[in-house]
Amino acid sequence: MKKLFVLLVFLSLIAINLNASPRRVLIEFTTSNTCQYCGCMDSLLRVSTLIQYPQTIILAMHGTIRNPADPYANYFGWQIKDSLIGAELGFSAPMSFVDRSFWHYTDYVHYRDSVAYRYNNFGVSPVELTVISKSYNPATRMFTVTINAKAEQTLSGEYRINFVYCENNLISYQTEGPCNAMNMNFEHDWVIRSMANGYDGEPLINGTWNQNQVITKTFTYPLDSNWVPANCEFVTYVYKRESLLRNSVIQQATKGNITGSIGINPTGKKIESYALWQNYPNPFNPSTNIKFSIPKNEVVKVSLYNSLGKEVAVMQNGYLAAGIYNIEFDFGGFSSGIYYYKMQTSQYTETKKMLMIK
Repeated sequence: MKKLFVLLVFLSLIAINLNASPRRVLIEFTTSNTCQYCGCMDSLLRVSTLIQYPQTIILAMHGTIRNPADPYANYFGWQIKDSLIGAELGFSAPMSFVDRSFWHYTDYVHYRDSVAYRYNNFGVSPVELTVISKSYNPATRMFTVTINAKAEQTLSGEYRINFVYCENNLISYQTEGPCNAMNMNFEHDWVIRSMANGYDGEPLINGTWNQNQVITKTFTYPLDSNWVPANCEFVTYVYKRESLLRNSVIQQATKGNITGSIGINPTGKKIESYALWQNYPNPFNPSTNIKFSIPKNEVVKVSLYNSLGKEVAVMQNGYLAAGIYNIEFDFGGFSSGIYYYKMQTSQYTETKKMLMIK
């Protein structure tokens, strides 16, 4: 009888593990252009963590050390730090959190041990997040995404869900820091632009969350006019709320691009000169492709004008690495007619005409 009991327990554990999803660890860390350690953390994430664990999701809380010379000083980092949520996290700078299971102050090296421990010992998650649909309207800059949250095993407690906008390719002059990041233009990625549904997120379920029960959430939030949609991502994560956030372990996270297939993506090819190609198809309805190239890293703006010469949309406006790019632009919100698209850099300007027919 005893042996049978042990066997049943063993089989039940197997069943639980079969109903679990691969974990995507969420790392949150503080950063600014005067942080002495932020460049180290950024570099380690790129050359170590994301290579070993490419599924890892990252959020950078920029501006935690406020500096008037920092162009991104007013981002959400300092607001999080100075808020009640920051107090709950035991927030300081520099600091990093690993699924809010581990936190490290100043030490931006040993966080890797915590990431490895999390994957090796808690490699499966009791919650799965699946993106069902998403859409972005470039005319209104409104983004909508629908996500399913599924319990892979019966859970109990208060579970909450956060929706966050972050942006990549933000360049600022780094005034302090080791790791070859001092006195140079530094690329900040994963930077939080908005915690759209609040620092604490919103309720997902409070009580018993039955195995295989799916809760559907739809988020609709605008992108600020200063953000570059092609450089933006959304991050969603579910955590189990405890009395303090620093003890509220993140159960699962997921992320995605804002523009997706309707957006801008590098082709991966090198190029030696500037160029703006004729859009294809032309005429078109409702979307068309605009291809361009830049031979060096710089700020690029691609704008859309109506037949009267009025700018009606900005398809790209921000820093890009050298290469060939393609914009797939959806004209669903525009009327038929002749339009002009214009590419501008510090050394190159070109305009072409296209025709939309509904």
